[in-house]
Amino acid sequence: MLSKEALLGECGTRVETVEVPEWGENGQVRLRLLPAQYLDEFDSALVGSGPSGPKPPGGSKPPGGLRVERWGMVIARSLVDEKGQLLFETNEELQEATVALLKKPLVGYRRILTRVLEINGATKESQEDLGKNSEPGRGDG
Repeated sequence: MLSKEALLGECGTRVETVEVPEWGENGQVRLRLLPAQYLDEFDSALVGSGPSGPKPPGGSKPPGGLRVERWGMVIARSLVDEKGQLLFETNEELQEATVALLKKPLVGYRRILTRVLEINGATKESQEDLGKNSEPGRGDG
């Protein structure tokens, strides 16, 4: 059981490297788990309206499609350096990164997006697992 101090303190976050050779020499990016503070932004990317964007892995496209720009922002918020520090912190940096990401080859973009969804539990499979793990009576004692 996590203590009060553990719940209120900072926690380490998992960082993963994704290969994107299509984006250039040394084609790798590092992704972190998104903190809960970005849940609204993440959810708006999942159910956003507007131009069609990438389809969530294993899931169906919500009515109205996904906003590619919102996914770019979610990816930009997930990118970290080798020390786990955010690459883009200010709104200006995030906007600039989002625009730049949308100009990158789609195959790499989709690979990164797929991994962001997977590590943040937003695939169809992870949602089904969440439902199974939250059945009444599980974990109560």
